[in-house]
Amino acid sequence: MIDDAFVFDTISHALNLAPDNILNRYGQGLADLFFHLNQWNPGGYRIPKDVFYRNLTIEQQIETLLLESPVDLIGNMNLELTGWMKDGLASREKNIEAASRYPDRYVNYIGIDCTKPPEAYLQDLKDLATEMPRMPVALKLYPSQIYWEKGKERFASWRADNRQVYSLYEQAAKMGIKTFIFHKALTDGPVPLNPYRIDDIDEPASLFPELHFQIVHGGMAFMDETAQAIARYPNVSVNMEVTTLLLYKAPDWFADILAHFFWWGGPEKVVWSSGSMFAHPRPLIERFWRDFKFPQHILDKFGLEQITRDQKKLVLGENACRIFEIDIEAAKAKIKDDRFARRLSAEGYAQPWSRWAPNEGRAE
Repeated sequence: MIDDAFVFDTISHALNLAPDNILNRYGQGLADLFFHLNQWNPGGYRIPKDVFYRNLTIEQQIETLLLESPVDLIGNMNLELTGWMKDGLASREKNIEAASRYPDRYVNYIGIDCTKPPEAYLQDLKDLATEMPRMPVALKLYPSQIYWEKGKERFASWRADNRQVYSLYEQAAKMGIKTFIFHKALTDGPVPLNPYRIDDIDEPASLFPELHFQIVHGGMAFMDETAQAIARYPNVSVNMEVTTLLLYKAPDWFADILAHFFWWGGPEKVVWSSGSMFAHPRPLIERFWRDFKFPQHILDKFGLEQITRDQKKLVLGENACRIFEIDIEAAKAKIKDDRFARRLSAEGYAQPWSRWAPNEGRAE
């Protein structure tokens, strides 16, 4: 927590950026994108290039978030970017480990590749959910995939409003999974942009009002469309992964994006993510909670009132907990005396990235 604000970092990946996991120039381009995003961190939180490209463990992930920052809960998932990385970038084994070892700290989703035939991704849904120690609360969905035929790449994509995909929503809902998190607005490296548009969310949001649809990387592209989507549909929210890095890189841009979302959908529609593990969560959380205010020209532009502490609490954790039906007080009780809480209380925050690269022990 930071003061009395509960912090839920809703999207975090134990990335495998080791050179032997990168399949091709697209995988290298994605890894390089993550490195350059890391350089958006403020001074003291940037990882040197010779340290960055590695296979992170769940232990490194959780200790970075819980011992170096005020994060309380972590959203974790497997990724299915198998056209970029051998293990998809974050393996299903890591997701199982996170859920098994730290059930009170991780909220787990599962990644599904809908460029496969329907019978294949429906089987993946069953298999991935069954192998988890508890039912995941959401599906994390990427809009494109790279396949290789005779040494030549082929891009495949799918739309959330494809009627065949409705069977995935229906089957997941029967299993108790009612939230669908869509990677949008920011491409996975040097690949075509079109699948990352957000207009395909409209129809399923209309037809499945009992389900929840979340647009990730809100405002990095298609800002107006995203803002209007969260206004039109009670069951659509926006996740600020990567966007939160603009708090340091381009603070006025961040303020403009957030104001769009507040004006159209209200603060109840915005969900926090720092973008860990390429972004360090601590400086972003602290800047948002302690320092962020809408500049006067932004308030004048949108006719907004200044952001309040209660609205910041909604963004940092309360909105996500409402979506996933997590009782915050019960969650606090479970973690108040675990090893992370005790260590943080006794020693304070560890040095940035000291769990990422303990031997090198340095950040720039």
